[in-house]
Amino acid sequence: MSSVMEQLPKTTGAKDALDDPIQTGKGKVKSGLKSLPLEEQEKALETGTPTPKKTPVEQLLEFKTAGSCTPKAVTDILAAASAPEKVEIGKNAALVDWLAGQLTGAPRNDLLDQLFAVTDELAVLKQLFKLRYGVTVGSAGNTEAQSFVTQGGQVVEADWGPNGLKRIYEVFKGVPLAHVQTITHLMSRGTNSTDSASGSAPVKKPFLQVTYNEGRVDESEKSRLAGGESVSFTKATDAMHPLNCLDSTTLHELGHKVDTGHVYSDKPTFRALCSWSEYDTSQADKLATDLVASMTDPMPGFTEDEKKIGTKALELTFENQDPQVSIASTVQAYDDLGLNKSGEATKYRAANQLKRDFRATRAADHVKAGQASRAAWFKEPFSYLATTQFHQAYAKQSWFSYPNSARASKLSIYQFRNPADCFAELYATYFSTTPHGSSVPDEMKKWFEKEKLHE
Repeated sequence: MSSVMEQLPKTTGAKDALDDPIQTGKGKVKSGLKSLPLEEQEKALETGTPTPKKTPVEQLLEFKTAGSCTPKAVTDILAAASAPEKVEIGKNAALVDWLAGQLTGAPRNDLLDQLFAVTDELAVLKQLFKLRYGVTVGSAGNTEAQSFVTQGGQVVEADWGPNGLKRIYEVFKGVPLAHVQTITHLMSRGTNSTDSASGSAPVKKPFLQVTYNEGRVDESEKSRLAGGESVSFTKATDAMHPLNCLDSTTLHELGHKVDTGHVYSDKPTFRALCSWSEYDTSQADKLATDLVASMTDPMPGFTEDEKKIGTKALELTFENQDPQVSIASTVQAYDDLGLNKSGEATKYRAANQLKRDFRATRAADHVKAGQASRAAWFKEPFSYLATTQFHQAYAKQSWFSYPNSARASKLSIYQFRNPADCFAELYATYFSTTPHGSSVPDEMKKWFEKEKLHE
């Protein structure tokens, strides 16, 4: 041993020498000894050839064989491991599963996060994603999940790519885990979309799918038009305009899952934020009256009595969910108001004439313009609606209105489709910004946090 010790630097004591590299005759540095057991250190000093250091995988497998490990031991091994060594840990699926089962809380998440960050292998990413969030990436053979990514009877599912999946992994870190776990499967119908991102989530199933472009995952909403897309869902002054498209699209759909059953978007306190009013078919009379009252010159040239007939015709049209005012609704309006009597032809235009004249008015035209099929929410505000906007959000469903003043501090254009989409856009904006909620209007932010949605 003494002959070996004499080879160590003169300035280094015998104890410290165990922590330092051994100098060979050729000036090359062998690996250090401190991590070796004492007997192996002594043997190494005698021979001048230290036993090779165990790899991080080997060290962790020893814990697995022993049946237990401590968070500190795992943390120390990870801290000393290089990125390629962490990749090798991640490839050992059984070892990763065992470690995730042994650890809890921050040490567990730190293990998964470090392994996720260094790999691009999809199978490894999927396993780590599932362990971190409890969410399966892809349908994974689940027939119900597959049915959600079917088109024309054919499954059109695409595998998430590493770029997209890594973005969503980071996004979900900032969202309450209970929210993420409202879904069981995260799927995609395509990863080479001409659109930066679009998504959907079924009402009664715990699935979420996002169609996106694997090569454009870093694009913001304001990049849509620059990227060649013809449509943007924000204006330059909107809070969501600078946000990442893939992030906000995924969070929008997750917001819908959190709001399942409209548990938040139906709350009066939420609807008051934008002064939403909803009109189902039982409220067709109020919808017709409110629409006419909000409109600039709704029926020019009509007498007050004829306006009543026109408003009644609107009511019947909304009640029947017709796409436009028909002659039948106008005749019915005459009958319902008791105006279709002999001897009154000089006081009121005949039904056929009134129907033709009425269909040329703004009031009747907005029945068509406000239909869900016309995407009125995207074209608003209509200048002839002086105080309040009215539209149907989805086919064969309710109409909604909100005051023009609600657009003063807008999140996005899509926010004004209906209260449910308004909530989803609020949810996406809150969790897409840093610090969370920093781009959300004050009253919306206060409401969101009062509901403890951020916890």
